[in-house]
Amino acid sequence: MLQALLLAADPGIQSITRLVSHLKSSEVLAIVSGFDPAEVPGVSTFYDFMRRL
Repeated sequence: MLQALLLAADPGIQSITRLVSHLKSSEVLAIVSGFDPAEVPGVSTFYDFMRRL
């Protein structure tokens, strides 16, 4: 999850919703982030992760 959040900073993605949609639409971005392209976590999972940081 942290990898996905760090990658989101590069293209300027400013919302978690937009990040998740990019991960679901781009297999390469999902794989680089460490996710199986078919099993990208949802928006609420990212918010839970950020809250726990």
